[in-house]
Amino acid sequence: MIVSVVIPLPIVRSFSYSVHERLQPFIKRYQRVKVPFQNKVITGFIEDIEDGTTQGLKEVLDIIDIYPLLDEGIVRLCRWSSDYYITPLGIVLKYAIPNYLQLEQYLIVDVQKRGYLEDMGQLEGKTFGETFNLIEKYKIVKYLDDGIISLRDVFTKNKFRYLFEEKDNFKKNNEKTIFIGGIKERIEYYTRTIESHVSEGNNVLMLMPDYEMWGSIFYDLLKERF
Repeated sequence: MIVSVVIPLPIVRSFSYSVHERLQPFIKRYQRVKVPFQNKVITGFIEDIEDGTTQGLKEVLDIIDIYPLLDEGIVRLCRWSSDYYITPLGIVLKYAIPNYLQLEQYLIVDVQKRGYLEDMGQLEGKTFGETFNLIEKYKIVKYLDDGIISLRDVFTKNKFRYLFEEKDNFKKNNEKTIFIGGIKERIEYYTRTIESHVSEGNNVLMLMPDYEMWGSIFYDLLKERF
């Protein structure tokens, strides 16, 4: 197996790496992976997966995200941004994910087949991340893929769903609104709109012209409101 990896550096091209047989069952597009690059270990994103001769290729060292943190809508937006702003895709993808986000700490394990193995009992109620300290990470993922355990998120208590499986849930909406008003009125309009979408279980993406200037202001504002 060969994966094409884009890295968060000012380099337009992707780089090919081989995948060890042990990791192949867990490889997915747009996962973050650790790869060797110019005598360093760097985090990149898997852009594509293919079969081929792996001779002479360096190997993927590890998988950071068991499941990609990006869905198809965000990936399409990142690709558009990369083309429009002439920015390498790896850099755009990097900033599409919040810093230090660790999905595993927000997922709780529910054991579905208790009699499968003796170690099943110690997994119940643990966070997904905690189970990695008890049992080898890729063995845990195999349990998940085989339906031996399931995951639910700590906020809604709903069953965790892998984002790229929800292809039919992406809705294209061409409606556009131009709002003219003062800063106070515009912020109130934005927050009402966000509140409306969040209450329906949707995600909201805000694009700001200068994150360094406005990012912390909107972060504080939204944190207080929600």
